[in-house]
Amino acid sequence: MEENKAAMSDDELRTVIELQFGIAAIEVCNEIREKQDSIVRKMKEIDGVTIRQTARITGLSQTRVWRA
Repeated sequence: MEENKAAMSDDELRTVIELQFGIAAIEVCNEIREKQDSIVRKMKEIDGVTIRQTARITGLSQTRVWRA
């Protein structure tokens, strides 16, 4: 069974990324692959963040986010 997670807005997630990683969310796609994977893995651990949302705000494909 899947737990109900409180949804996080895109703006809230962008702010979290900037504070936690010191990089704008859309700039994640310009980083080297290893750094992208590291950031995306940590983003996936945040409650209320979906794969689709992560892909949308980082500019990475959904498949890329799913595999990270």
